[in-house]
Amino acid sequence: YKYLPFERGTQQIRLFCIENVNSLGDPEGRLEHFTHNSAPPYQALSYTWGAETPTYRLPIVDTTNSKGHGLEIRKNLSSFLRVFGKKHPRKWIWIDQLCINQDDLAERNDQVQRMGEIYSKASEVLI
Repeated sequence: YKYLPFERGTQQIRLFCIENVNSLGDPEGRLEHFTHNSAPPYQALSYTWGAETPTYRLPIVDTTNSKGHGLEIRKNLSSFLRVFGKKHPRKWIWIDQLCINQDDLAERNDQVQRMGEIYSKASEVLI
């Protein structure tokens, strides 16, 4: 999956929505950009990332209609999404490992500085 950059001069966040859970319980979702003023109600997850390995592939539906893209996520997050996806399909959630492009240092620094605001505007923070 290739992250689309945020528009310059805007205070945007990405939110994740689980679109589907297959028969094995594996979730598939999409990421979208929102300004804080235009963001739908969302939950935010606060958790520890856990061990770097093993990783699991999370399929991401690309809004440009390209299929087969995904992100590598850690076991803790994979386990959470399997449960969350069954109980809360099509709900928006902010998760730092997914919603921040971890390979873009400038974006990561900006989003980390704004995490207090991101959590405070969430309808619920899951710990």
